[in-house]
Amino acid sequence: MNIIKLDVDGVIRDTFSVMCNLYNMKFGTYMVPEDIFAYDVNVSFPLVQEQLGVSAAEWFFQIHSEDCFLNAPAFDDVADAIRKLRQQGDKIVICTYQPTYAGRINTIMFLENNGIEFDELHLTEQKWAVLGDVIIDDCPDFLTHPREKCDKICVDYKFNRHLTQFTFDKGNRVHSTVEALNKFIV
Repeated sequence: MNIIKLDVDGVIRDTFSVMCNLYNMKFGTYMVPEDIFAYDVNVSFPLVQEQLGVSAAEWFFQIHSEDCFLNAPAFDDVADAIRKLRQQGDKIVICTYQPTYAGRINTIMFLENNGIEFDELHLTEQKWAVLGDVIIDDCPDFLTHPREKCDKICVDYKFNRHLTQFTFDKGNRVHSTVEALNKFIV
């Protein structure tokens, strides 16, 4: 039995596509998730602050919380892969940092609405404190936290490619969450 810690945004939920769509509609840009060069949304989406006078974090995480966290689609086949892992006896631990109340509520509802099964849910910035055998994440800070001792699999994005310890040939960098989960399905 494996204890698999799963992040949500960019791993289970396609938050980045929704953010890009909102940004493009508001500012007339043509941004796609592959253009997100920094994990910090304030850096990757600068026109929000420049033109609206609020941080991109506030704009996405509070003003557009339902769009980004409740209504964003789950990545294809993730729910099925999770279900298979649980059926074979693996434990799924959702481990996500949601800094706002709206984000936490919308994330819980998203998981329910999309049939994402799990054994534990931790809404925490201290993912390292949650027991697990492996963590599947995209955030550079969580993947390199010195207190995170479990095996790590990095879901590939432009903003985490500087993490050279994660490579496709080593198998600890993947193109998708389903690719990562399939490593554990017997």
